[in-house]
Amino acid sequence: MKIEVRNLTKRYRDNVALKDVSFTLDEPKIYGLLGRNGAGKTTFMNILSGQILASDGEILIDGENPFDNRRLTESICLIKEGENFKKDLKVKHVLKFIPISIQHGIRN
Repeated sequence: MKIEVRNLTKRYRDNVALKDVSFTLDEPKIYGLLGRNGAGKTTFMNILSGQILASDGEILIDGENPFDNRRLTESICLIKEGENFKKDLKVKHVLKFIPISIQHGIRN
C-alpha cells in the first residue's frame, strides 16, 4: 500500500490543524506518527481513514482518495484513543470486533 500526501491542509474555523503537509510512505515498512498534543496526528489519521475531508490538498492510497471509498476503507482500521476496550484484551481479541478481520483471515 502506497500513501501519498500532497499539500494537505485541514482547517477547523480559525484553527489550522494541518498546513501544507506533503510526504510519501511506501511499503513494506512500519511508520510511527509522533508529535505533541495538538500537532494534527488525529486529524491526519481521520483524513487517512476516510472519516473526514481535508480543506485543501489530498491523500491518496494506492492512487485513490480514501473518503467515501468502500474498497479502501474496508482494509483500514482506526481505533481512536480512549478506553474503548478492556485493558487486558490482546490485539487479536480487539480485531474480532471488526467484521472485516474475518474476511482477511485473522484468527486466534
